[in-house]
Amino acid sequence: MPLRSTTDANATREAPPVCRLLRSKGAGVVYGDPVTWEAGYVSTGIFWCLATADALGPDDGLVHPHVCVGERLCFSERLPSQEY
Repeated sequence: MPLRSTTDANATREAPPVCRLLRSKGAGVVYGDPVTWEAGYVSTGIFWCLATADALGPDDGLVHPHVCVGERLCFSERLPSQEY
């Protein structure tokens, strides 16, 4: 089932910081404004963790931008100089 946005189209929402070890490969998609891979709405996206080189993180949980956030024990914050 595809992920759908359930927020008001006029509302602004900032995505939470995503772990710096999360990577993705998928087809680039633009829906009016660009949708970044960190948002996790690209249905063709494939995600993996650089720490494990797998779809499972160091804590054996699945990796995805919606779950690889600050509350996760293996979360690695981006350094201020990192822009990607």
